[in-house]
Amino acid sequence: MNRKIKVLVRLFWGPVVWLRNILLEIVYSTNRKFEFAGCELLGSNGYAIFPNKLDEVELSALKKDFLEIQRKKTFETSGQLAGRLYAHGAISALSTDYIEKFQPIAEAYFGSKKIRCELTMYQKSWPKTDINDIPGGEFHEDDNKRNMKFFIYLTDVSNDNGPFSYVPKTHGLRRPEKYIRWLFWEIFHSRKYLYHYQLDQRICELEEVKITGQAGTIFCADTTGYHRASTPLAGERDVFVVSYTRG
Repeated sequence: MNRKIKVLVRLFWGPVVWLRNILLEIVYSTNRKFEFAGCELLGSNGYAIFPNKLDEVELSALKKDFLEIQRKKTFETSGQLAGRLYAHGAISALSTDYIEKFQPIAEAYFGSKKIRCELTMYQKSWPKTDINDIPGGEFHEDDNKRNMKFFIYLTDVSNDNGPFSYVPKTHGLRRPEKYIRWLFWEIFHSRKYLYHYQLDQRICELEEVKITGQAGTIFCADTTGYHRASTPLAGERDVFVVSYTRG
């Protein structure tokens, strides 16, 4: 089926899916009760930093896992996949432990057990001159339905190392432009509707919070909120990611 036919089909079906996503987001928004220390502000701000870091044994195991996967796979050095090694589901046996560890928090945030781990990923970032070679280097949202990611820094991350950056209180449908962005994404599936369309990058930059921390820092974010990977200026940033979406 060529692109024009797909767009024509989604022109009729897309608004139905769009309305379903909006109604589900409203339902989820009324059910944000957390029993997990460090996640209390996730519902209101869209992100939360865990009070405790990963211990040295666990951190070393993740670093070793990343190295072993790098020996088997080669990541891209340019474009939006630069530095990324990922799998739909578990990328390794060790990643399964973290899928299970974070699952209860994700279920509480979604207000449902009908969720799934859509991917696990290791990513290495280093200084680049072209914004197009920095995966997620411009402010964007990941999807037009609830999406939650957990991050573990495997290296020390300062403002110079390209930290994850988040604009608080932009997740879900908190900004009026989200409705039209979500609808057009459902119809056209064009990346610009999750990135540029009706999104002022300068305002996001003024409101953003850059998440820095030592190796082992753990945080999570609702990635329907506006976020980006800051431009790395020096050194490297290694991170492990677990992502959940609706089942």
